[in-house]
Amino acid sequence: MIPHELDWRFPFCPQPPAWTLDWDEIERALPAIRALADCPQDPQWHAEGNVGIHTRMVCEQLVELERWRALTEVERQIVFCAALFHDVAKPLVSRREAGRWRAPNHAAK
Repeated sequence: MIPHELDWRFPFCPQPPAWTLDWDEIERALPAIRALADCPQDPQWHAEGNVGIHTRMVCEQLVELERWRALTEVERQIVFCAALFHDVAKPLVSRREAGRWRAPNHAAK
């Protein structure tokens, strides 16, 4: 059991039975997530588009997974937050280099 497991909740994590992902609400409430839409990515690795599109797709796929839905509530919230925030530093470090978009050390940030 994670310490304080019952005290921790992330308000945007989809819940049963509907498992609804309210992306508009997430973007309204979290400026760091909203900023992802303004951050381009190299189309060789991310043909889907900017970091915001990529992150939304990751979260949408996650909430469809039965394995994720079967986790405890706190485990679901932790994994959801990991998916939601996995590229949150890209706007801070992204730059165009030799005609390509790069985000060096975004994971470490």
